[in-house]
Amino acid sequence: MAATAVTIHSDKDAAGPIFTASMLGMAGVMFSAMSSFYLLLSAIAAHAASLGGAGAAGHATGALMAATIGGEIAAPRIIAACGRKGSLVLAVGVFGTACLMAFPSSLALLLLNCLVRGFALGVLLVAASGISAKLAPPSRRAEAMSLYGVASAVPAILAVPLGPWVLSHLGPSMTALGGSGLAVIALGATAVLPVDVRRDDNRDHRMPPWRVVAIPATSLACGAILVGAAVAILPLAHPEASNGAIMLGLLFQGAGAAFTRWASARQVDRHGPKAPTGAGLASCALAAVCLALPSQEAMLTGMLLSGMAFGVLQSATFADVLSRAAPSQGDGAGALWNVAYDAGLGVGGLAVAALATSVGFSAAFAATAVLFALVTLFALKPDGGITQC
Repeated sequence: MAATAVTIHSDKDAAGPIFTASMLGMAGVMFSAMSSFYLLLSAIAAHAASLGGAGAAGHATGALMAATIGGEIAAPRIIAACGRKGSLVLAVGVFGTACLMAFPSSLALLLLNCLVRGFALGVLLVAASGISAKLAPPSRRAEAMSLYGVASAVPAILAVPLGPWVLSHLGPSMTALGGSGLAVIALGATAVLPVDVRRDDNRDHRMPPWRVVAIPATSLACGAILVGAAVAILPLAHPEASNGAIMLGLLFQGAGAAFTRWASARQVDRHGPKAPTGAGLASCALAAVCLALPSQEAMLTGMLLSGMAFGVLQSATFADVLSRAAPSQGDGAGALWNVAYDAGLGVGGLAVAALATSVGFSAAFAATAVLFALVTLFALKPDGGITQC
């Protein structure tokens, strides 16, 4: 193991284009695929609730996210066998096919469908992030990856509220067909990707050691925990806020994350990920403090700050994870990054809600602020240079 400094790129180095046909095609793949995912995410939760109540909706979402993490963990081995583009095409195809059967009349079949779609999504995310990182000019990798990130984030803002509306007005068959059709569009967009997007070393499909990527992965998980907690318990934590204010807060959070993922990327490329990671974590702590206050205005401020912090952390930590891992472990590094993202979202709602039942919502958010402050100190340690495999 050797410690190396972060590579800082000059303005001259930053001349490589990022709006290439391949990168725009990759953005199209992610926009279409994630639109399909988010459209069905909320619609299937509503369908599951009609089959088995609120608990069934939770089980469906839990099965989906658990299978997604399983797919992300398995993805490096699948990519080693099929290649990045082959794995992406396979994952999108399986995902789109499963969408056609997403609204069965049996809860057991619904959960099985969630497992299939979740696993395919996990492979899709890791393969897509690996392809995007390979297509990006090295000196503008974070900026190029932010294009990928925004294309993934915008569907969450648009498609999540649309899902239940489509289900109630057009029915489950048309909703399933719409989700599958979006996946077909994503599959078509893969045609503009290079045929040969290979691994650097097909023999090495390991993930990097946890100690190598612990700081950026934990930092990303902190942002995800706050976002997951806010989405899950916001109405319960802020009964003083109107329904319109709650919806506005969720919009602020999603839009803030999409904006800052793009806006922070150039600084990450030019100056490295350490300062943006610290700023993102500090903003998470401040956002949690705002969310702990019993005020509609503080809630809106906290939601905007939490989204903006999460966007910065996504850009900074992805660049950091890739620079800490050996080149041959890029897919494994991407898998760990995606696992930290999804696990944080899932753990956030569960853990903060569980804590809130004992100490109250304000104290629970205050406790998360303390946690984020401690992680900030570790992330900004003077000796916290990049450790590379």
